[in-house]
Amino acid sequence: MLLPHRSIALVLLGILFPQPEAAQGSARLAERLGHWDAPFAHDLAGFGPAAVPFEAVHLALIPRWSQRGSVLAWDLVGPQASAARDQRWSIVDARAEPPAFRNAELTLPAGAGDLFCAGHAWTSDGRLLVAGGTEDYPDGGHDGDFITGGRLLYFYDPGIGELGRWTRQLDLAVDRWYPSVLATGSGELLIAGGLDSRARPAHTTYEEFPGDRSAAPGRGRRTARTLFAGPGGLAAEFELYPRLHLLGSGEVFVV
Repeated sequence: MLLPHRSIALVLLGILFPQPEAAQGSARLAERLGHWDAPFAHDLAGFGPAAVPFEAVHLALIPRWSQRGSVLAWDLVGPQASAARDQRWSIVDARAEPPAFRNAELTLPAGAGDLFCAGHAWTSDGRLLVAGGTEDYPDGGHDGDFITGGRLLYFYDPGIGELGRWTRQLDLAVDRWYPSVLATGSGELLIAGGLDSRARPAHTTYEEFPGDRSAAPGRGRRTARTLFAGPGGLAAEFELYPRLHLLGSGEVFVV
């Protein structure tokens, strides 16, 4: 049925200027669905007077200990004057009003790159394994896929000290830029994919890391990575950040 022009106008007025009952309905809907807060900038206190804006490339929600519910964040380092780069990182509590930031820096080993575009996953005992990253930024910039992958491997433990502690592990077996990390049901971690450089295809290999310290304390630091061959044929290229899903059977579904 076609509505008269006046009826259409009344409908439009009702949409543009809702009656109190409609407004109350909208409020009830917002209560059910939640709402978005206004965006906020990362406080740079502690990073020095000439600090550039913090690019929160990596975020990980802390699941345990005193930092539970806060977010671990670290940013893009890029080329630095010294051979040993300082990786900025922060504990962000977005629940506070205003949001609270506790900033720190991690000095990385000279010539090994940084943790930009690493893969990461929480272990069953509450630590974050951070694998790979960027070893080199040719031409002094970041504007494409020319980056060289790195082999750094770190544990971040939020249960040690006021802000948690980073501990370097034995390097990865191969360079990995954009790898994926998956915690398995047995406490081990699987690392897959990632690029070495633009001139070479993505890795098709897996590495296994003994992540649960309750099973064998400290063995992760001393044990060399175990490297497994990946799929062949049409599935030979993992690309960047391959999707790894742990199935109930204990098998890993790779997309």
